[in-house]
Amino acid sequence: MERLDILLYAHDGRGIGHAGRAAAVGLALRRLFPGLRVALVTGERRMETLLRGGPLDWIKLPSYATRVVDGRSQGAPGVCGLPDARLGEVRAGLLRDLVQRLAPRLVLADHTPQGKHRELIPALEAGRMLGVRWVLGVRAVIGEVDKVWSDRAAALFRERYSGLLWYGDAAVLGREADRLATHFGRAPLVVGYASRLHELAAAGLLSPAEPHDAVAASLSWHDAATPGLLAAVAGAAHDGAPWRVWGCGPSIPGEALPAALLRNPGATFHGFGEGWLDALRGARAAVVYGGYNSLTDVLAAGVPAVVLLRGMQDAEQEAHAAALAALRPGLTVLRAGEATAAALAAAVKDVCRHPGPLPSPVSLDGAARGARALAAMLDEED
Repeated sequence: MERLDILLYAHDGRGIGHAGRAAAVGLALRRLFPGLRVALVTGERRMETLLRGGPLDWIKLPSYATRVVDGRSQGAPGVCGLPDARLGEVRAGLLRDLVQRLAPRLVLADHTPQGKHRELIPALEAGRMLGVRWVLGVRAVIGEVDKVWSDRAAALFRERYSGLLWYGDAAVLGREADRLATHFGRAPLVVGYASRLHELAAAGLLSPAEPHDAVAASLSWHDAATPGLLAAVAGAAHDGAPWRVWGCGPSIPGEALPAALLRNPGATFHGFGEGWLDALRGARAAVVYGGYNSLTDVLAAGVPAVVLLRGMQDAEQEAHAAALAALRPGLTVLRAGEATAAALAAAVKDVCRHPGPLPSPVSLDGAARGARALAAMLDEED
């Protein structure tokens, strides 16, 4: 029977971090091992933009949606209109069917052993009959995520999984790796940060970096703090430097943009993915949220940056951004809800005292190392 070699799974709903890591690993697999049969499955509707035409096939699930209430993510009806719980049931069946039909030799699941809403459970059962090998990949700082640190997740991992990749750097966040080893009963393979920008560049899918004087801001997350943050951007954008703001679109409706920002001749607005990485690599400075994907982009681009924290109760962003800011000049952290125009302008001015390119304090070749580790696992079976 002709089988898929590797299936990558990334859940979706809040940001693009999970899908971004899976895309980076998938691109690395296709670049380093073009003879392997590889595909990715996710509900992330922006995957085509994330891949930028890279040679990685992907399968679209109906998307989850998320709203944030008091710092906690809550399920919401998906883009297709089905309620959150029903989407979990539908996706669980689709994932089971995919595993049965594609019969992958190995599945790399991102973030949790059970998948979002336990949607991987039927696929894990189907994979047992086919001899599928399961590997879990987790980000540098997980945060206090119950679905990762629960006894149920640990038991499922010990029963069904045979590998653990950690997309972090032990010299910076070694305690996190130790915590994973204790919880899952297996020392993680430390591969380094999985950078999509790094892999797109290696594949020749990025334009040459062109330095410019603009501040590049990625503000795709929309919650109760967004109007105040956009007003702060409007004020900070009058410091003389042009601003290029990404993420304006469905996640940040046009009517939410302050008139002062719209009237600023030095400010331009772009939808998600439209040239963000190209602009970031040549920017005077960046303003980004503190998710894994954004932090990794900033480190790979080597630009000074202001990191905005969303105040989620899992505290993942706070711990991660603080660890990196302590090691890398030109990285300043602000809470999004407290970012006034004066504070944001001052922070941008401060980080610009450290012009790029700035070296990364962490390893950024985690996607390639992870790809090599997965290929080695397949060789073990042959």
